[in-house]
Amino acid sequence: MGIPIRGQFLSLIFIWGTTWLAIKLQLTQVPHEWSVVYRFGLACMVLTGIALYNKTKFDASLKQHGLLIIFGILQFCVNFMCVYKAEQIIPSGLVAIVSALMVFTSPAMARLAFNTRLTPTLILGGTMAVVGVVLMFAKEVRHLDWHDSGARGFFLAFTGVLAVSLATVFISSSHLRALPTQTVVIWGMAYGTSASALYASFKVGSPSFSFDPHYLAALAFLVLFGSVVAFSFNMNVVRHMGMSKAAYISVLTPIVALTWSTATEHYQWTLTAVIGALVAFAGTAVAVRGRR
Repeated sequence: MGIPIRGQFLSLIFIWGTTWLAIKLQLTQVPHEWSVVYRFGLACMVLTGIALYNKTKFDASLKQHGLLIIFGILQFCVNFMCVYKAEQIIPSGLVAIVSALMVFTSPAMARLAFNTRLTPTLILGGTMAVVGVVLMFAKEVRHLDWHDSGARGFFLAFTGVLAVSLATVFISSSHLRALPTQTVVIWGMAYGTSASALYASFKVGSPSFSFDPHYLAALAFLVLFGSVVAFSFNMNVVRHMGMSKAAYISVLTPIVALTWSTATEHYQWTLTAVIGALVAFAGTAVAVRGRR
């Protein structure tokens, strides 16, 4: 794409750090199950159009299609169904904390799948990063009711984290690495969207849509930047930096989200939140700059 991998890494942090507002707008307009379908269905169409223009090959073996089906369902169906629902149950800050646990789940799965070494810097960086995110949302942690809805929201968010980490294992495999980035993303979105549409049909019934300008703007942003650009970049980052280091995107996106919230919703930073952000930054620097 012409953008260095580090540039794509930073772009992902900024993009996914701003998608929270678009998702928030979607949750009040249309059942989240169908919003997920529209987001990735449209993104898949856009990416397919770009691929056709670039004459990208869509060919994949039967085995590769099997892996693409699993990857697509985990990444674009299970993950987002869980996260969107969790956002409706528990504060977004708690979802961010659970997402930060990816710095542990991804290296653990990489270790199991590829025998990747867990370096001391990776463990230290991961611990610092999670502690930093917890400090950023300390107030929400203290006020969370862990009975019933709180526990359910945490479980859903963590299920989403596990789904993403496992999906990353599949795209890191030699079988899918042999395919072009666009091919993997397009097939993954196609399979994931199909699974999401089936789930939405059984869960909430017939499709519903909103032509409210805010909903349409949010959908357009999520399709073009939050999906088309972001998942193409994410694929490249995972392939070049490794799934363990790519997981640190989930640590830094909440910092961008809170910064954006400061400008749009008058969020007030506390000393604890500032310290947490600095610790999260430091943890990410330790892990990303260390050896694989």
